[in-house]
Amino acid sequence: GTANLAQLGQKLGTAVTPIQNIVFANPVIPGLAQENKLVGAVFGAQPNKLSKVIDGERGVYVFTVKSFINPAALFNQLKVN
Repeated sequence: GTANLAQLGQKLGTAVTPIQNIVFANPVIPGLAQENKLVGAVFGAQPNKLSKVIDGERGVYVFTVKSFINPAALFNQLKVN
């Protein structure tokens, strides 16, 4: 029954903790733990929508994705003699 994370945090009496720069290849939430379900849900989410509840290894999570940034392209440098 809430529209955003601030309202949900207030309703539950808990703080909202912003987390930035999550990468799919490393499912560790900084300062918390490895949360595979949470990171997978983040990368499957639509920006600016409140997520459903995710039951993780170390807690229960709800999130909103602000945006996704595509990483720089990788280049393989191969020298042929």
